[in-house]
Parts: sequence; structure tokens; C-alpha cells
Amino acid sequence: MRELQWEYMSYSLADQDKIVVDMTHIETAMLAMAQQADIQPLLDVFTRDVLQRISNRDARKFNEKIMRLMLMAYLCQTRVFNVVSDLEMKQGYCDLLLGLRSATMREKYAWIIEAKYVAMNAKPETLAKAVDDAFAQLEHYLNDQGIVNMLTLGREIKAGVMVFVGTKRIDWFPWPRPEKAAKKATKKSAKKTAN
Repeated sequence: MRELQWEYMSYSLADQDKIVVDMTHIETAMLAMAQQADIQPLLDVFTRDVLQRISNRDARKFNEKIMRLMLMAYLCQTRVFNVVSDLEMKQGYCDLLLGLRSATMREKYAWIIEAKYVAMNAKPETLAKAVDDAFAQLEHYLNDQGIVNMLTLGREIKAGVMVFVGTKRIDWFPWPRPEKAAKKATKKSAKKTAN
């Protein structure tokens, strides 16, 4: 039932805003996520096919919730993932979960995405705070082993922060944060050296 709701939303976007969804590009982008852990094709296609078509007048009323709804409607056009939005978890509500449909398929990466929205003219500090807040949320969600197992079906999890900067671009910050991953690696090599 929920997928039907999102499909209707995408038809509504196409009808009212003349946003036409090319299924082949979406399918290819989502397969890149599921099979190669590559989210860039999705960011490119969504930016080109949706964000760049939003008028300045429409953009004045945009916020995180509207952007997530648009993305959700877009993602529900394929059967690559089980797509869930705002799932209640131990530590809050996760923005976007992309679960694997079957453990026997060639797809091997499930995704947890925390979405944020900042105005196009937002200061760098505003963007940095949004990213920090989102990473804190992601850490909580990724520690919920029940949800991770449900999404991955025993395979791998990918995660990150998707920041809509106005209606003109999407910034992607992969998890784990590069500086945190580097710190962990440094700590591990320091421990090995000490032993």
C-alpha cells in the first residue's frame, strides 16, 4: 500500500510539474547503489531530472520534508530496494532505508540515508552543523543491529548524509566520516606498534 502511495506521488509530480521520470536512468542508478555501493549516479540523475526543473518560485517553499518526499517518490519507481521512510527506531526516526529484497539476488549493499536541507545561501557553519547532527543520528541507527540485519539480509550496509542545498544541488557525505575512519586506523596501528 505504501509503495502505491509513493507511485501516485511520482505520477502527480509528472502531471503537475512536468517532471518526467525516466525509469531506465533510475533503475541503473539504483543498481549501482545495490551492486557497487555507488550513490553518485542517483545524485546526478535526481539533480538533473528533478532539482533542476524546480522553479525559483516553487523553491521558496521547499524544506527537508518536501525534498525527502520527492526523493521517496522517485526511488519507489523501481523494485531494486525495499524503500522505507521515517521508520521509528530506538533513537528516533530514520529518514530513508533502502533494504535488500532478497539474499539470493546479486545486490549486496543496503543503505541508510539521513537527509538534511539547508538554504542555498546558508553559511558554511549551518551546513556543517546539519552534517554533524545527521552523522550523530546515523551512528544511533547503525547501532540498531535488528534494523541493520533486516535491511542487509546478511550482506553489507552503506550509509551517509544527503544534504539538499536549496533546490540546486545535493552534497553527499559517506559514513563513516573520512576523518573518523582515519583516526580509527591511526589508533589501531598505534596499538599494533605498542604490542
